[in-house]
Amino acid sequence: MVGRTPFEKSRTVDRLRAAGTLCIFILASAFISAILMDVIVYPIALLSLKDKPLFNIIVAWSIRLGLAAALVYLFARRIHSLRKDGQTRGEIAQYMILRPLKAAGTLLSLLFVSTAVIAFIYVLFSYNYYFMYKLSN
Repeated sequence: MVGRTPFEKSRTVDRLRAAGTLCIFILASAFISAILMDVIVYPIALLSLKDKPLFNIIVAWSIRLGLAAALVYLFARRIHSLRKDGQTRGEIAQYMILRPLKAAGTLLSLLFVSTAVIAFIYVLFSYNYYFMYKLSN
């Protein structure tokens, strides 16, 4: 009985103590979430209601800068990892040029296969009445 969790123990007091700990944790996280919402989200909501054009500009530029920063970070991290692996600058440049082309080729092939499957399903369903007629006679 020593190695068991409080829910596996047979005593009611142990189960209530474990449930009480969970309830306290849930209440504390709800309280912290409410405080954070009041501190962070409420001023942003007020700004969005009072000055919509400014809020739209801030959101648009935040998204643009965030995406650009993420892409630059991923690019720099990839170059750093390739340098750590011992590749030369020429190999890194070749990798960085060919990788988007490979991704574009994969995307185009997936689009082609998807188009072919959708066209096949369309033809199958459009001629379904004809197939049913042939099968019934």
